[in-house]
Amino acid sequence: MRLLMSCSISGLIWMTSVAQSASYHFDFGPEKSPIFQDFTPVSGAVRYSKEKGYGFLGDGGQDATRNIADDLGRDFVICDGGTFAVDVEPGSYEVWVLLGDYGEGINPPPFWLTPYTISANGQQVVSAKQDGHNFFDDYVFRNYKSDWQPGQSLWDKYMAKFDRAHQFEVAAEGQIKIAFSGPCPVRAVVLYPTAERTAFEKCIAETNAQRKKQFDGAWTYVPFVETNPAPEPSATDRQRGFMLFRRNYMEEVRPESRPRAEEINTPLTLFAARGEYEPVSFCLYPLNDLKQVQVTVDAPILATPKNRTQNPKPKLAFDLRFAKYSEFDDGLGKYHVAENILLSAQPVDLPQGVTRRWWLTFHVPENQPAGDYRGSVTVRAPGRKPSKLPLVV
Repeated sequence: MRLLMSCSISGLIWMTSVAQSASYHFDFGPEKSPIFQDFTPVSGAVRYSKEKGYGFLGDGGQDATRNIADDLGRDFVICDGGTFAVDVEPGSYEVWVLLGDYGEGINPPPFWLTPYTISANGQQVVSAKQDGHNFFDDYVFRNYKSDWQPGQSLWDKYMAKFDRAHQFEVAAEGQIKIAFSGPCPVRAVVLYPTAERTAFEKCIAETNAQRKKQFDGAWTYVPFVETNPAPEPSATDRQRGFMLFRRNYMEEVRPESRPRAEEINTPLTLFAARGEYEPVSFCLYPLNDLKQVQVTVDAPILATPKNRTQNPKPKLAFDLRFAKYSEFDDGLGKYHVAENILLSAQPVDLPQGVTRRWWLTFHVPENQPAGDYRGSVTVRAPGRKPSKLPLVV
């Protein structure tokens, strides 16, 4: 899913000399870029001076921004060898450095492929190893098996993984110098006296919570409009907590899809020729929240009369999959949810009212004996009576 919308949080920008305060909050990025509330803006061109009490010693780095609804994380300064200095009262300080780059398109930013270090007052405090293999495993394919669930946070699922945050303690006589090696995209720096550790941790937690709220608030879910009302569940349906129904594999299924009367508890039937792959699909509409729903298949066995004496009886091989939901960008801060990838079927939690589909694919070998093959599909939910659908190939 490509997330493109942006919005800003309005707030007071803290512009007084940093040396007058016990805590220090800096938001890095281009000039005139939206500033996170109550943070001081720092672009790559900001040089240290006694009057300001903060800034880069020499060249700060390249300013960059991404079109993302996160005022603290959207923009940054790429500090490759840059040093950021802050005048402080003598003492020990807790430091939080936020790095990260959401990137643009499919190519990973150089940061995610390059090792880097951070030093504070001449002492190395961070040494991070990164390479392309880790980037693709940890970021590109991280959500490959992550299913959609109603009410989940897009921030938690898609954006939080791009935070590379480091926390460390540093002693200072009157200034803290933070040096970066490697193409570090510096988003933010926060400093608190170590004696105020509780306030420091609260500040970081509230900052991330506000970022999450801003990002999720920039997106609106567009539900599928189901024109066919669901039939009244039978007493058996209510007892087991769900309705089973067949749905043609060529027809779309969305979270709001509902069973039609003619589909409910319908046997799964299909025709296949030798050498062919042929699918059939069925859906479950939960009447209650269900935990660890499991689907199993009794492989279809040849049942044609003239072959009943064969031993062992021929079976048909199959592949059982579960249709994963994913979010799709509709533009203008809107998204919808639809089936995307067929995952290996595992026990799954199903919230009430959200329809899900399983997918069976049969392969008929060239030497498979012809005839009718019969089996069944069983659906089990803990604490409820199993339910079966007949299966005929």
